[in-house]
Amino acid sequence: MKYFELKDSFKKDDPGNFVFFLSFIAVRCSWEILFMYRKHPYEKYIDFYTSHKDLFLNCDAALKDLIESRLVNDKSYKGPSESSAKTILDEFEKRCINYLEGTSERWGMMLSSVFGFFIFLLSLGGLAIHQYLLSIIFLLVFVYCCSEFWVNLRCFLAITKRVKSYKKQLKWFPFNMDLIYKLMESSMELLSKIEIPEIAADDLDNEEIRLLEELYQEGQVSKENGKYYLVGPVKAFLKWREENKNVYDIQNKFICKYILQSDGSVIKPGTIYQAKSRNKEDEKEFLE
Repeated sequence: MKYFELKDSFKKDDPGNFVFFLSFIAVRCSWEILFMYRKHPYEKYIDFYTSHKDLFLNCDAALKDLIESRLVNDKSYKGPSESSAKTILDEFEKRCINYLEGTSERWGMMLSSVFGFFIFLLSLGGLAIHQYLLSIIFLLVFVYCCSEFWVNLRCFLAITKRVKSYKKQLKWFPFNMDLIYKLMESSMELLSKIEIPEIAADDLDNEEIRLLEELYQEGQVSKENGKYYLVGPVKAFLKWREENKNVYDIQNKFICKYILQSDGSVIKPGTIYQAKSRNKEDEKEFLE
């Protein structure tokens, strides 16, 4: 935990943690940044949230509004509003312990400014003795020092809250995004272990029965003793669903509740996300 830890009072609040971090990612990250983090697809968390609304009924309403108003592929997103940034920062202070004090940023500003000053003098010296190539190299190093000074200054202002804009505090604060995604994965894994109640055939409504029977007619599921089983691996069924999404509206929650794997085991959300992975290096064996 390089930058913060969850407070003790929230460590067992997995739905609350999940909604908070999901809203944090939605508000802070642009579409381009979300695309860069393909290792942890944002769509996966959104899909889990929308498919398990019953788990998040008691979560903060303002955070849920931020999630639902932020589209995954919204390329026109220009950053958070002051009110949404304040909502995230207030929740961060309630939910997390912040260990940063700005000390390393102070040192970074001091070193980059002192080193940059001497590099600038060397650049001027290169011009004086007509060593233009050397002067250009020193000038590039000087520009790098200036950029490092600016990065450290922004972080320092955000950490110490010396910048009054909530948007800038949220944007400039050096959050450890890998840690954010790690906590998202942990929360989702714990939430996925919640037992999904078995639904008797009598509890199915006509629309659900019709959809299951259509899948049976399509050869995607088999039927035995009133239960429905996949005829192939989860991966193959998900591929078929994507190819026929304009015909059949089959939600993950529906699959987990009413369809079993071919060996009779329950299809859990984690199984679906494993099969949906678009990261070839992270893919695992799909369950039959």
